[in-house]
Amino acid sequence: MSELNTSELIDKRLAIRQALADLAEQEKHLKEQQEEVDYQLMQKLEADGLSKFSNDQATISISEQIVPQVEDWDAFQAHILQTGEFELVQRRAAVKAYRELREAGVQVPGVVDFTKRGLNVRAI
Repeated sequence: MSELNTSELIDKRLAIRQALADLAEQEKHLKEQQEEVDYQLMQKLEADGLSKFSNDQATISISEQIVPQVEDWDAFQAHILQTGEFELVQRRAAVKAYRELREAGVQVPGVVDFTKRGLNVRAI
């Protein structure tokens, strides 16, 4: 690719972007199909009173996991502040809120700017 001129590199970049968009659309469609099949499998297992089923190619089983769903953010945040259980939140700064504070001249302790570089490509 190092022998391509700038115009050819732009064309190549656009072709790759289109191929990725096509793959993303295919992935979306396949995930929708997978969700429908999973739903039907779950319905059949539950209707038959089973938690597991096998054929000669695979074993399908129902799994359950407890995951948090915050219903009252004020109460949740108050609990974290009161107990110091900061492990209940994920460790990453919110980009939009940080940018807004930065633009307002506020310096957030413990945070430094990082400039993430990339290319913007707009097809004509």
